[in-house]
Amino acid sequence: MRKLVILGLLASLTSPVFAAPDPKAPITLARSSDWETSFNEHSCHLTATFGEGANSAIIRMTRYEPGNELDLTIYGGPFQIYGSRLSAKVRFGNEQPTQRDAVAGRSGNKLPLLILISVRLDGWKPKKFGQLGPAITPQQEAQIKAIEVTLIETRSFRFETDPLAKPMASMRDCTANLLKRWGFDPAQQLALSKLPEPLKSPANWLKDNDFPKGALGRNGLVPFRLDIDEAGKVAGCVVLLRTNPDDFADLTCALISKRAKFSPALDKSGTPVRSYFVNKVHWMSM
Repeated sequence: MRKLVILGLLASLTSPVFAAPDPKAPITLARSSDWETSFNEHSCHLTATFGEGANSAIIRMTRYEPGNELDLTIYGGPFQIYGSRLSAKVRFGNEQPTQRDAVAGRSGNKLPLLILISVRLDGWKPKKFGQLGPAITPQQEAQIKAIEVTLIETRSFRFETDPLAKPMASMRDCTANLLKRWGFDPAQQLALSKLPEPLKSPANWLKDNDFPKGALGRNGLVPFRLDIDEAGKVAGCVVLLRTNPDDFADLTCALISKRAKFSPALDKSGTPVRSYFVNKVHWMSM
């Protein structure tokens, strides 16, 4: 697990307004398409459609690196939600539900969307800062046949996924190929004895007065990847996903590249090696 979500410039939580006839009755949506695996230079996605007509929704699971965490994005009319920062619960199969930060908005083609940040299929949560969770096994993935999402103070949705073993195996192959495209040896990176570690808390990388004046009143979610060299210096920064508005993307990389300092990654023999660090910034105006 490398992701330590930075929540910069947070506004107070906003209670979502969600139109539903009976907030206690869950809405069940059956999968109506095959799972499709897609990728670009920086990320891997699993996508499927659920339900039919006006009540249909699209689920996209995204990973920006090999690991056990993913971002869960739900697109569609049923997720016409108001409030830029929300709280939601997610449950995979019979695992424990976990409460996560959620971001509401619209996609490039104007579809309403909800993003649940850095979730795990097994519901595991760290008990202390920096604690790494257990690896999720193919057997656990095979037992997961549904995803339940509950927006706090509103109704629940149950997406009938069917067993996730094959889709998640495809996701693992995709993320291993991501490392190759970035110029890393997947075997070396997955066997590191130490990951690159920030010398100071990532929460200190951005400050209140960094918020771009031209973007006041708007919000942005910026996932990014830092290339960390053998000396622990930031050798490059890549924005992994650009959203509308795009005011925050390049600014995030410029500021973090200047301020972030690391101890380098170590290979299995203890030798410093080049590696990477993935994180997110959620910009929110007060």
